[in-house]
Amino acid sequence: MGIEIVNNKSRLIDNEIEKSHENGIKVTGNDNSTRATPLIWRNFIRTCGYNGIVGIGEQCEPDIRGNVITQNRKAGIKLTEKACAHIGGTTKVDIKFIPSSTKNNNHKGDTF
Repeated sequence: MGIEIVNNKSRLIDNEIEKSHENGIKVTGNDNSTRATPLIWRNFIRTCGYNGIVGIGEQCEPDIRGNVITQNRKAGIKLTEKACAHIGGTTKVDIKFIPSSTKNNNHKGDTF
């Protein structure tokens, strides 16, 4: 496994995952008391044994933008067990602004 996220709101930005024997990134959302809503932005995910990114569970709702996902054995992005994802970002402008993962955003307008 490259990176595994279980029931939290992590930020995975600008990582390089290559030749993972399983999934590149696995997001699990199976806890009804919290949503798994990580930001998965601008990552390079290559030549993994299974899927590039997999989302599992009813509480799984990642924001996936601007990733390069190539040459994985199965799907680039796979959603199972009622998972849903916000997938987009085709230009640099689409991913320039990195939103806060919390409701109380004291740093509005932060960019890289």
